[in-house]
Amino acid sequence: MPGPCVLTINHSRFTLTISLYVAHCTLDRARGLEHRKKAQRLTLMKNFDSYAAGLLALTTVLISSDGEISEKELDYTQKIRESEGISDALFYSIRESILGKTEREVYQIGIDSINTCTEEEKLRAFVKMYQMAMADGVIHVKEVRLLLYAVKITHVDINTVVNLAERQAVAII
Repeated sequence: MPGPCVLTINHSRFTLTISLYVAHCTLDRARGLEHRKKAQRLTLMKNFDSYAAGLLALTTVLISSDGEISEKELDYTQKIRESEGISDALFYSIRESILGKTEREVYQIGIDSINTCTEEEKLRAFVKMYQMAMADGVIHVKEVRLLLYAVKITHVDINTVVNLAERQAVAII
């Protein structure tokens, strides 16, 4: 098929040639846009999966760090799942991936996952974890150490975390 710069004698054929070329370009653009949107959705899903994995792995380490897992902490874990929109399938997938691993391995999975997140997601995750640490009414020394070390590694400001956590009205059962 001739390109748009090729002139023909038959005027109707020339118009048809131009129309087909424009339609072809429009279709290519639409396909390209569709592929870009699909890639963006996959990237967002991957980012959300990393956020969820990091949050849940670090939360698992956090609630077991003081040697006690309270009913309030377990309830708060469920609230985090619901508020963050973490599906059962994703939750169980993450849980399966950390079962049987040492605390250090689970912590590393959490840090690696959180480090792939945006600054906003990192901050949101640490606010949730700080609030969880407060769920049983007291932040234990091991919980403080875990949070301080984790925010240092991920370059999140602990003061911002504490301020945001305290400003947010969170119902902790």
